[in-house]
Parts: sequence; structure tokens; C-alpha cells
Amino acid sequence: MDVEYSRKMDLLTTFGFILAVNYVRHVVRAGVAWFAIPCSSWVFMSQGSTKRHVLRPKGSTKMRSTSEGSRLARRLMYLMELCYRKGIFYVVEQPISSLLFQYGPMRKMLRRHGACRVTTWLGAFNAQTLKPVVLWGTCPFLEKLIAQPSKLKRMQIRRIKSFLGLETVRVYVDSSGRKRCVRDPGSFRDSVFWALKLCHTLARI
Repeated sequence: MDVEYSRKMDLLTTFGFILAVNYVRHVVRAGVAWFAIPCSSWVFMSQGSTKRHVLRPKGSTKMRSTSEGSRLARRLMYLMELCYRKGIFYVVEQPISSLLFQYGPMRKMLRRHGACRVTTWLGAFNAQTLKPVVLWGTCPFLEKLIAQPSKLKRMQIRRIKSFLGLETVRVYVDSSGRKRCVRDPGSFRDSVFWALKLCHTLARI
């Protein structure tokens, strides 16, 4: 389920949320539900506008992107709670700099569900970016997903990115002389391709 495929899959809409609930309802007991909501309002690159900080993960409610990010997190929590009550394992994926898991309601729910945390690398699952990610979830086999790309794989990824001119983050200096960072949407979308090898890994566990 991805809003990039259809606006009807937007979790912030009534239809999109009902669709997500229906998907979870059809997951068998002891199955796995994998969630990866947009991280744009939770990562360090957007802290200047969202005002989110490790001491204040909620951020500024005046910003639309911030309030929508928090609303999306709350809807995700409803799905996590549904999984927990149905006996379904869940995993929530975010970049390593995301403050989503520091958000008060989310932190309390993860603690109540007995969720655990691991860090893994997209580059170890065939993504063309090294990018470490944090996984929080209730899966008993979550630790088996910990993987780092080999030295050869790291070298291959760097060469491919250099050859194609791919950068996860683009750095520039604005008119006032301040250093700015913006994401490269192409390389961010590439990170979704790690899912296929991840599914193969899950199938072998």
C-alpha cells in the first residue's frame, strides 16, 4: 500500500485508513505487517521547519507538514494496536535519524507491546544505497534481519552512485550563505527496492 501508486491509498484520508485496516484484518495470526510511513517530517533534515527535536519530538503544531506527520503517526499506532490485539507481528521501519520512536505516544505503545529495536542496512538487501535504518517491532526473529553490506558491496554501491550521479542528500549554500541539505527524491525512492530481498529473507526464517 503506497500513496505513490494511488491517492486512494493515502492513510490520512478516510478511505485510505479503512483500506489499511482491511489489509491488516486479512493478515493471518502470527503473520507479519510491515509499516514504513513517510519520514520527511521526522528526520533531521526537516528539523528547521518542523521544530522537532529529541527533547520535543512533537514539534511545531503550526506547520502543516508537522501536524500531518503526527496525525499519520497516530493512525499508524491504531494499526499497530490492531496487529497486537489480533496476534499479528508488526515491524515499523524508519531512517536512523527519525524522531518517530521518540514521539511520546509511540514510545509508550512500543514499551507496552514489548517491542524491540534493531538497526540494519538497506545496502545489505540489494538497495543501491548503504542507508542504515531502524526497525522497531514485535517479531521474535527481528534480530535475524540485522545485516551489513560486505566491503565489496559497499564499493559497488559507491561506484554505481558515482557513475550515475546519485546522491541521497544534496548540499548547497543559499543566498544568505547558509549551508542547506535537501533530499534527492530519486535515490530515496530507490530504497524501496530492498523489499524483495527482505521478503526472501523473511521466507527463509
